[in-house]
Amino acid sequence: MFTIITLPIALILKVIGSLISMFFGSQEARDTDRIDAITAEIDQIQNQETFSKDRSERSQKIRKARKQRLFTERKLLLAKYDIK
Repeated sequence: MFTIITLPIALILKVIGSLISMFFGSQEARDTDRIDAITAEIDQIQNQETFSKDRSERSQKIRKARKQRLFTERKLLLAKYDIK
């Protein structure tokens, strides 16, 4: 009798877990999207460095620091999935 009750509960929990993972997507898919966003942001910064009229030292330091942080974050995400 105990297994008759717990079996449907386990099945319901499994279905709920599957629905949640379908709704939110897998971690790898989210990380891949983040890698793409980081790459686009790095490209944007490099375009700003090339074509921007704002060449102040402060702006250059901010862009350089931001780009370095993005490169590091992208490197860590790529290493997580052993992508080269």
